[in-house]
Amino acid sequence: VDDIQGSVAAEFDKHDALVLGTPTWNTGADTERSGTGWDEIYYGEMQELKNLATKKVAVFGLGDQISYAENYADATGELHDVL
Repeated sequence: VDDIQGSVAAEFDKHDALVLGTPTWNTGADTERSGTGWDEIYYGEMQELKNLATKKVAVFGLGDQISYAENYADATGELHDVL
């Protein structure tokens, strides 16, 4: 799925496995660190996922390890936390 229209939870429930990517980003907050629309998905719709325990999930991070060495792939950890 490259463009989700409607409910993220409903779209994810359609699949047996998920591969989720997220960028390096850190606003310094403990939660909702990206400061983007993904925060609403992480802390809203993803909480509605009911069948996640039966799915295979892979998470990967993208980012600039030179400019953002302290926070490199930090959003990957946040995605793991909400899953």
